[in-house]
Amino acid sequence: MAQKKREKRIVGWKEHVALPDLKVKSVIAKIDTIKSSNGDVERRPYVKTTLLMDGISKKIELTLTDRGPMDYTMLIGKKALGRRWLVNPAISYLTTPKKEDKK
Repeated sequence: MAQKKREKRIVGWKEHVALPDLKVKSVIAKIDTIKSSNGDVERRPYVKTTLLMDGISKKIELTLTDRGPMDYTMLIGKKALGRRWLVNPAISYLTTPKKEDKK
């Protein structure tokens, strides 16, 4: 049987997301790449957890770093987005981290 192709969903450049495994109900995340804004790449510790965005749960590796001086406490990189979402950089807050519907 042929696999059903998933329709790509649109998200904005910043979105409300949840991390249910870590009991975080909502955090504003900037949709970005995994590199720092100045192009540097650094080694960081990480945890495996679940990202809930747009009603979809996805297992991700969440890297840890001090983002205190930054505008956004969380970045979602292209690797975490995978092929499921497309980013519209002109819009923000298109989604909510609602619970995934089981079908």
